[in-house]
Amino acid sequence: MKDHFRHSALYQCRVYHERLEPRRHRFGYPAFMFWLDLDEVKQVEDTRWFGLRKGSVFRFMERDHITDGLSLKDSIVRYVGGHDSMAANRIHHVRVLTFCRFLGYVFNPVSFFYAYGRQEQIVCAIAEVGNTFNEKKRYYIPVQKDGNLRVRTPKHFYVSPFSPVSHDFDFRPGLPGEQLSLRVDTLSGPACEVRGIVRGRRIPLTDAALRSLTLRNPLGTFGVIAGIHWEALRLWLKRVPWFAKADHPELQTHVHTSPPKANATHHHEHHVL
Repeated sequence: MKDHFRHSALYQCRVYHERLEPRRHRFGYPAFMFWLDLDEVKQVEDTRWFGLRKGSVFRFMERDHITDGLSLKDSIVRYVGGHDSMAANRIHHVRVLTFCRFLGYVFNPVSFFYAYGRQEQIVCAIAEVGNTFNEKKRYYIPVQKDGNLRVRTPKHFYVSPFSPVSHDFDFRPGLPGEQLSLRVDTLSGPACEVRGIVRGRRIPLTDAALRSLTLRNPLGTFGVIAGIHWEALRLWLKRVPWFAKADHPELQTHVHTSPPKANATHHHEHHVL
């Protein structure tokens, strides 16, 4: 692997979740995420630790995201065009903040795609939320008048059995730089039901960094899915109200269903908070 990339990197993070309603519940855990330029990453030479093909400990695969039969970058541009054709025409670079496959396994509660213009100006962002039913849904996040990326939008997606699909997401994905700070809230009317925050610092994407981070977080994304089930059990013990996926299928719109994979935790009604 190259000693460094121009744009691609890693973020060593701390993830925080806090439920405010109807029961208080809070936890945090360490993680690291990949920050990948979709054009740049295609030029990487596969190594034992990172690559695009089998054999690497960490592997990035476009088909782990919504592509609709296109390249991942083209799929993002087309999706943006469905919301703002002028914004789509300005896109030159697309970068993603995500988890990669670890020993063949991946689960992404949310990936953020950032679209940039030719002069590196931010055009928009897209949140791609996943659940444990092997489903994904995208949300368009425009640049507001104050220059920040933010949107409040109906969920209309079954993410957690402890949160109705009728509630809203409030996405605030700060621009990744030397530091990372982003926030995703789940709202019920004016009240915040669940708050999710990710904070991190940027480090080079190298084999040495991946070795070090893996030693600190040896479970990788296995730990993410294990934590989801553990926290779901804790919420159940606290008697937080539970909602079945089949309750409101009419509200679960624009959902993309991926083909089942051997590694998928399919049809488990658990998710963080």
